[in-house]
Amino acid sequence: MFACSLFGCGTWMLIARSEVNSHASKRAAEVMMRFNADLEKISENNWTERMKIRIKSRNEVASVSYDDLALGRIIPSDKDGGAVPYWAGELSQLPNWVPRFSPAAGEMALLQSSGIGGISGAFTFTTSSTPEEVVNFYRASADYPSSSFFSSGASPATCRISATCSIQRRVMNLEVSGKGGKPTLVQIIYKESQ
Repeated sequence: MFACSLFGCGTWMLIARSEVNSHASKRAAEVMMRFNADLEKISENNWTERMKIRIKSRNEVASVSYDDLALGRIIPSDKDGGAVPYWAGELSQLPNWVPRFSPAAGEMALLQSSGIGGISGAFTFTTSSTPEEVVNFYRASADYPSSSFFSSGASPATCRISATCSIQRRVMNLEVSGKGGKPTLVQIIYKESQ
């Protein structure tokens, strides 16, 4: 009976781990939800990889794929029924200390703000490069004095990296999600304190 319990527990752990790994874009979508108080999660479906959300300011409900939500595309309203951007920023306002990856597709600036406390914002893009290639590019590009990196990931297909540059009071958080056969999704959240 003890052996069956161990086998059962091991099987459950394997299934749970593979389900977490198969929904890498879900984590990126949840990051975007945390960034915007105007959005509220109603429900989620890991089988269809969709989240039902409420847009409080518009009193609207939308069903959005994890990938679209992570990229800031929420309301399906273009002529093909595809999702269009909910947030819109200017890539030209991206600070020069935040490196831009090449080749990148669908770059979009989100949530930009500047004021007495400093500047902050986020931008997203997709790429055909692997998560490891993206992480290595940003690791090599953030060579500020006294910068430190922390990276972790649930599997080789998904990784997370954070670069903290304390001397310049700059922080850049990088969320990279990849799954076989789909483009790699990248979110960058940056902040520079005054």
